[in-house]
Amino acid sequence: MLAARIEGSYGSASNDRIHEKLDRLLQSPQVAPGPRALMLFYGVGDHGGGPTKTNIRGLREMMAGADRPEIRFATLAEYCAAVEAEGADDRLPRVDEELQPHAPGCYSVYSPIKQLNRQTEHALMAAERMAVAVARAGLLPYPAADLERAWLMLLYNQFHDILAGSSIEPAYEDARDQLGESKSIAQRALNHAAQAIAARIDT
Repeated sequence: MLAARIEGSYGSASNDRIHEKLDRLLQSPQVAPGPRALMLFYGVGDHGGGPTKTNIRGLREMMAGADRPEIRFATLAEYCAAVEAEGADDRLPRVDEELQPHAPGCYSVYSPIKQLNRQTEHALMAAERMAVAVARAGLLPYPAADLERAWLMLLYNQFHDILAGSSIEPAYEDARDQLGESKSIAQRALNHAAQAIAARIDT
């Protein structure tokens, strides 16, 4: 499998001059000399900010200049195709061991959180259905505030490092507590709705 490690950071600060980021890439001791395809990641932070207008403007200015390597907007697939077209197979190193050596205790899979997330999702959906039915029947008011709080805690813990399983153990401890609270809210709402129905059955 062809793989590449991002040199430097995969994001950039909102005030980062994109040409400075490119210069750091070109001057990095990790980058082999000579003409070849390189990739530069940019954009604000790691929370979906993405490229800024300033980033795009800076790249277009560099594209128009004559003192820099050829610059183009591309996808990762296009980058990999360019590397393969260079006939790089012979010179690329083969890596058979761990690719994530810098963060002991940070794993790419952590099934207990994935399982608790799914259980909490289903518990909330079941609670919502029962609570709506009971509210429509006029037996109990719909617990909107409680369910909203539970959903927000669930969604918070679907952040890409938590649900993906690439966090460290203290993060999972917090996630277990919050997902457990969300699940408990859902189960109480479901139980209250069921009790409201059961109390009115003529036995």
